[in-house]
Amino acid sequence: MMLRLAEHAAVAGHSVDLLITRKEGDHLNNIPKGLNVVVLAKSSRVKGLIKVLTSCSNPLRFISLLKLPRFLTVLQSTSHYYVKRKPDLVISTLHTCNLANIMARECTQSNTKVIVRECIQLTSFIQSVPSREKTLLPFIKLLYPLADKVVSVAKQVEDDLLTHINVAEGKSLFIYNPVIGPDFHKKANMPVGVKWLNDKDTYVILGAGRLSKQKDFSTLIEAFSIVKPKSPNMKLLIIGEGEQRVSLQKQVDKLNLTDSVTLFGFVDNPLSYMSKADLFVLPSLLEGAPNVLVEAMASGCQVISTDSPGGASELLKNGEYGNLVPMQDPSILAKNIFRVYKTNNPNRKGQKFALGLTMESSLNQYVRSCFPVKSQT
Repeated sequence: MMLRLAEHAAVAGHSVDLLITRKEGDHLNNIPKGLNVVVLAKSSRVKGLIKVLTSCSNPLRFISLLKLPRFLTVLQSTSHYYVKRKPDLVISTLHTCNLANIMARECTQSNTKVIVRECIQLTSFIQSVPSREKTLLPFIKLLYPLADKVVSVAKQVEDDLLTHINVAEGKSLFIYNPVIGPDFHKKANMPVGVKWLNDKDTYVILGAGRLSKQKDFSTLIEAFSIVKPKSPNMKLLIIGEGEQRVSLQKQVDKLNLTDSVTLFGFVDNPLSYMSKADLFVLPSLLEGAPNVLVEAMASGCQVISTDSPGGASELLKNGEYGNLVPMQDPSILAKNIFRVYKTNNPNRKGQKFALGLTMESSLNQYVRSCFPVKSQT
């Protein structure tokens, strides 16, 4: 999502720097041309703390940083960037980067506008690792109110965030992700590496995401095993990679689904798979505003999602744009899969909504939140 925002900002004529903490990952090859990539060097947490104590006008305000939170490792390099480049606007995402950017602005006393982006429901994120209540939450409460804007990726994510932090009126808002780019249809029409995706007689269910506990593909595989005997022409394809690959493959083999379920691995262009699938299923236990759900709807897929904490139900308009099911319930999921399989109605409303979540509309909302357009008099 940050790459898409950055890409459109460059296309719109802005000078864009892309700040990253590590030059690695699956998306390195997707960095758009025209971006100046800056790798933020890491230092010790103590050096980051010294930066706070020696640079802030009121360091006692940040006395809790004596606990040496992780974001201090990139505070020096982030502060150096603020001094050197003097950016007009920084849009940051993920907690470590958000906290570092807010603190860097405080250390440098810069005029830079800082927007931090909250992409997941904070309550569930904290509960999933209880230690975060002490190691992360106090610093979010301390620093998020100092940002110019706190942007959540869905209204439900914003409402949850505001139960934890106190921000001034007008500072908090939600902006849906910039999912649809100008090359959307080109990407959707590209060929794929799975022959039976192009077979009209095969009903293809697609799952996409990291093979992790949070995404809960185990429940999807279990549900598929229930519904498969009723629909022999059905196949399940899961694209993505992760730490649960081995256990998921063992589950597939144990259920004798090797010929019907494929764990395909990471793909650069999931849109080309979505546009050729019949049904997209998101079985997650926790989401913010799931981009894959929007991409699937925009591609014309029928969709089923768990009603997990976050913005899935919001994006599906509480079931109007797709089926919502309880989490970790393979029986109910199987019933919904079979119902959609039998009716096979086009998802026109969901597709229209999803196609409206463009890069342009999202970036305009971010920029105008800090630099409002003055009315003409």
